[in-house]
Amino acid sequence: MFVFKHRNPEMQLEKKHTASHMRDIIEAGCEVAMVRDAVAGGVNEEGNGYEAAMVNYRFMANAVWTTEEAVKRMKAAAAA
Repeated sequence: MFVFKHRNPEMQLEKKHTASHMRDIIEAGCEVAMVRDAVAGGVNEEGNGYEAAMVNYRFMANAVWTTEEAVKRMKAAAAA
């Protein structure tokens, strides 16, 4: 799961439901916050997919939040 905020509020995005499209959303001008406890990754003999994803998210996303923090921020934004 990720939360996005576009610089142009009229912009409609179709690819907003999977982390694999995070780059597309960033390139479209959005600020992206990944929700760290709403994603998963496999583990095999080569490494831990979840840990690798967290490293990538920290480089690409504007923020990495917990679900609790994301809900708190969305509620605050809705109330503003």
